[in-house]
Amino acid sequence: MARKRLYRSDSRDVLMDQFSCMLYIDTNEVIDAVKGAVYESGKNIFSGMNVSLLVYNNEDFDPSRLNKKPYDFIEASKYYVEIVAEDELDEQVMGFQLRVAALIRQIRSGGRIVTASCDFEDLIISETGWNWTESQPEPPEKAQ
Repeated sequence: MARKRLYRSDSRDVLMDQFSCMLYIDTNEVIDAVKGAVYESGKNIFSGMNVSLLVYNNEDFDPSRLNKKPYDFIEASKYYVEIVAEDELDEQVMGFQLRVAALIRQIRSGGRIVTASCDFEDLIISETGWNWTESQPEPPEKAQ
């Protein structure tokens, strides 16, 4: 059962659906490095799709939460990425979601902790090996 979520986006509320996803990125990098990684990877991964990728500073970031348990991905992430498919075609939903998972794997390969907030989090877990859940909040990098 898909669940709808509201999240803050540039001072407006946006309803989550099968064609959008928020990625929270926990890293010490500066925003330009994160933008470069997201945009370069996204350009290749979403080739042939009309997708918007926007990277923002996370106003809810709290550096004091970085090493505390349980892991709070919103407060531990300096940045977030809005991913929205501009053309919502039913036959493209699985392709879009699998490409979001591929983008997460690519961003994580740079040593970043990436958590998805979307209606297809179960797919993200099965395709990438981890996403925050109440029963498994610790990212593999922090659980070691």
